[in-house]
Amino acid sequence: MRSKHYICLLLLFLCTFAQAQTKKTLEDKRKKILDDIKNTQKLLNQTKATKEESLSELSTLEKQIELRESLITNTEGEVMIYDKQITKKAKTIESLSDDLSMLKKEYAETIYKSYRFFRVKDQLLFLASSKSFGDAFRKFNYLRKYAAFRKTQAESIKMAKITIARNIQEIDNKKKGKEKLLTEQSQQKQILDKEKGKKQQLVEQLKTKEKDLAATLKKKQDEANKLNAQIEDVIKKEIALAKQKELDKQKELAKQKELEKQNANKPISSNNSNTEKPVTNNKTNVNTPVKPITTTPEEKTIASSFYLNKGKLPWPVEKGVIVKGFGTYSHPELKNVTFENNGIDIKTESNSSVRCVYEGKVVGIISNPVYKTAVIISHGDYFTVYSKLSSVFVSKGETVKTKQSIGTAFNDENGNTEVHFEVWKSETKLNPSEWIVKR
Repeated sequence: MRSKHYICLLLLFLCTFAQAQTKKTLEDKRKKILDDIKNTQKLLNQTKATKEESLSELSTLEKQIELRESLITNTEGEVMIYDKQITKKAKTIESLSDDLSMLKKEYAETIYKSYRFFRVKDQLLFLASSKSFGDAFRKFNYLRKYAAFRKTQAESIKMAKITIARNIQEIDNKKKGKEKLLTEQSQQKQILDKEKGKKQQLVEQLKTKEKDLAATLKKKQDEANKLNAQIEDVIKKEIALAKQKELDKQKELAKQKELEKQNANKPISSNNSNTEKPVTNNKTNVNTPVKPITTTPEEKTIASSFYLNKGKLPWPVEKGVIVKGFGTYSHPELKNVTFENNGIDIKTESNSSVRCVYEGKVVGIISNPVYKTAVIISHGDYFTVYSKLSSVFVSKGETVKTKQSIGTAFNDENGNTEVHFEVWKSETKLNPSEWIVKR
């Protein structure tokens, strides 16, 4: 009976272990989402402090709604786990109660037999009826073991009662946890409805300014194209410079090999005065092929290391939310407002520090009327671009480390603070969201 009781507890542990892991994952995710909501709300409050509604506020509000919906879905998963755990606990209590009833029944029968057959007087007669000392010793051991068995039965009953009481308490705690989650879920749904209402109101307000917004974005697109041309120019020059260095290196190696070949073919004579010295041509042999260059070995090493960290790179700002993604940006409610984004725009706190996402070398610092100051950092044949900076702490040619501060984010006249971040491979633009760590 005791073994059955322990097997039941073991099965309970194995069944709940996987659920405990999933529950912890959901709890950690809920905490993370709540932190993101808190940070996004702080950014929204900063935007609301301005007098004019903006696309930035709309993008931030949409992100807040997305986080809120994710939180509600996550909470539903936690509630489901609570339900399953409560059901399993109830079944365990039922099984333990059956075991307890059986233990009590067996114990009662043992007590009855003990009273009937093993009273003190009967025990003495039982021992006195022994035919020898050995027989008496065996009977004495039998009585001692029988008393120990009764004690074990009593302990099993006591343990079963404690286990049942503990399981009942755990069910009560889980029910309270479930009720707390359901209350939180209800509150989040109410907040979500309010946020959706605010979003619709903001969209209606922005629609009255749709033409102005389209014109503003047209101007911004023109400046983005100029920035794109500036970045391409810096990257082309950097690639050309690296290629030229490697080309010069290969030519020098080819020259050295030619000299070694000529010296190896030089005839050896015992009379140096009568021997003509071969003419040495210091020019590179025109027939020596030069290996075509696409990427230098140094670039390949750095680029390989950069690529291995895809999806693991830190964000260019410590706190923030992506308000405009990579590619063509078109708002579903504002049909005439479109924008081609070569990177991502991250809304962050005022005067935030902008940091390098991976070690590299500063190869360019450029200026743009809309994107302000931009820093271009080389990581082999990969490049990262950080723009919308109000100040820069690095200079061209400087080597920078991962997470090193390279400047301060620019705050515009409406109180918005956004950092524009791009990732390039040679002259090809990549989606930065696929390179930085997921939040």
